[in-house]
Amino acid sequence: MNFPRLIPEHIFFALRFFLAPFLTFILAKTLFELLAFNFLDLSQVVNQYISQARDISSAVKINEIKARLLWATSVMVYFFITIGFGAFIWDLLRSSETKLTLLFFTVIAIVISVVETSYLLSVESTVSPIASIFNFTFDTLSGSGYFTLNQLFIVHTTLDIINLISFLVVPFGLVAGCCIMHKIPLTLHKDAEFFLGRSEQLKKLITAGSAVMVIGVIHMQLWLNWPLAFLDGTEKITQLKSITVLICQYWGVSYSLIIAALYIPAASYLSNQAKLALQQGGDREQRQDPAKWLIENHMMFSPIASLPQILTVIAPMLVGTFSSALSDLVFY
Repeated sequence: MNFPRLIPEHIFFALRFFLAPFLTFILAKTLFELLAFNFLDLSQVVNQYISQARDISSAVKINEIKARLLWATSVMVYFFITIGFGAFIWDLLRSSETKLTLLFFTVIAIVISVVETSYLLSVESTVSPIASIFNFTFDTLSGSGYFTLNQLFIVHTTLDIINLISFLVVPFGLVAGCCIMHKIPLTLHKDAEFFLGRSEQLKKLITAGSAVMVIGVIHMQLWLNWPLAFLDGTEKITQLKSITVLICQYWGVSYSLIIAALYIPAASYLSNQAKLALQQGGDREQRQDPAKWLIENHMMFSPIASLPQILTVIAPMLVGTFSSALSDLVFY
């Protein structure tokens, strides 16, 4: 049985743009799970230091309050951006030509999210570095004796909501990209304006997705640095902070690669198809020089012409420095 014929041709065509970013996503998760072992042991180091301290100094208390408020601010911004991203994704999915297409893409995203969530719920945090990102901070907060059970419950619930949202962002972002590309028929002719519209939607998608990834990395950095506020020595803070920065940089690079794996093939295809459409159906000037139209409409696929999109793609990769600067507000 020929697999491509099991699903409509236009959907199968769109799924070609799903494979590369999805495999990048799986690779990033797998490598972190396999290689970032023993990360949770750091919480024991912090808890041991806290338990040895007789009293929490006023300076430490002030640092903890600043760390908590910075984290709370990132939570608020994260919710705000993801709500906007969700509305944009839903609008893209609703624009699907048929209910079958909408159902197909939605099921793919839900299945990926459910599998990822089920895995993290079933695996022990001691053997899952991804789960350790949550437990590193929460275990330290719990062991500090500084918070009531009700306060810890609020923190735990907030993180559960954020984790649930994070499980949905990448899968639904990828299927939204498929939704943009699925309207492109393989045989019927479309004019250049059609591909321009798809290109503009694609740029909006990666911009919104990059914004979510950026605030996600910032939130991760501030969450991981919260326990460091209990450390009273600058050297200890610097050493542990360097580890949390590297963790966030890893995910920043991963997110940038996921966005690039979606954007580059799709943008290149749309640019080439628009060029062909101009050569075949444009006016005389456009047929002779389609590059002029592509440049004027920001569809020329080149490093210089795509500079805004390049900056958008690499933003999650670069945000580690910014989030580190935010963390410095806590300790200095």
